[in-house]
Amino acid sequence: MFDEQGAAAGWMGYGWSPGGDAGAEALSLTQQEHAFLRLPPELFFASELFQGRYVRRRQRVRDYEVRSTCPARTLRYTGERLDQFDLDVFLACALYAPEQRTTSPMLLKIDLRAVARTVLRGTGEAALERVVAALRRLESARVEVRDLRFACYLQPFQKVLLD
Repeated sequence: MFDEQGAAAGWMGYGWSPGGDAGAEALSLTQQEHAFLRLPPELFFASELFQGRYVRRRQRVRDYEVRSTCPARTLRYTGERLDQFDLDVFLACALYAPEQRTTSPMLLKIDLRAVARTVLRGTGEAALERVVAALRRLESARVEVRDLRFACYLQPFQKVLLD
């Protein structure tokens, strides 16, 4: 995240590395930063981030301006265009997330066959390949969110490990 008001002196980085020496005071965020990071779901789900159709040939875009119902924030997308199937896979993974009881809160282990059964009603090889392709697109996607002051960069899935 960076503060554009400090742009005259270059951008100022806000962040820390996990397990770093910074004290708790240095890790706290301001109220404005917390407000910015509370990203409303409609920013993504009531936008054209996920095309409302199923696409066979996917266009690769860079800094594609995504229209959304949230006028206070702007989205830019880089990656293969996402479609309704990618959204279905994303939501199916979210469906299984509350069932997780792992030692790492950021790690989700999801059965690909269960996701394929949820979104395609089948678990054959072709169904698994489609789900894996959607997971790869979601992992490689990059979304930039901005308002008048802040910007953050995120991806729907940070990492996907297939076994």
